[in-house]
Amino acid sequence: MKFVVYRASRLILEITENIALNNCVSMIEKMNSLSERGVQLSLDDFGTGYSSLSYLQKMQIRQIKIDRSFVQAALDDKRSYKLVSGIVKIGLDLNLRVLVEGIETAEQFYAFKNNGCIEFQGYLWGVPMPLNDFIKQLPTFNK
Repeated sequence: MKFVVYRASRLILEITENIALNNCVSMIEKMNSLSERGVQLSLDDFGTGYSSLSYLQKMQIRQIKIDRSFVQAALDDKRSYKLVSGIVKIGLDLNLRVLVEGIETAEQFYAFKNNGCIEFQGYLWGVPMPLNDFIKQLPTFNK
């Protein structure tokens, strides 16, 4: 096993809302301590918990990841689309990085891109794969 030293700012620690709910006070203190040392905090599955907004207030979150369940419904349901639009606006207004998960179609991508999002994740670009397969495909990514 190798030990490699990186700057703390290169580390993004993803916290899911349901984990955050279980250990609220001590977890918030520990996460904020890590953030003060430069570790970036990302709140995953944003919008699926009961107190998402309070985490943005209490923790030094730098990124929110909008859960795929909103994405899949947003194009078919105006209410879902407005919810996602509101989440994006709040995130951008707070100078957070906003990442949309679960993008599977070009239509979804452009809908959220036109809404101000610039970070995306999803099967539109590829499926999970072993590292060696990913390395083999790297030369084709710019095409």
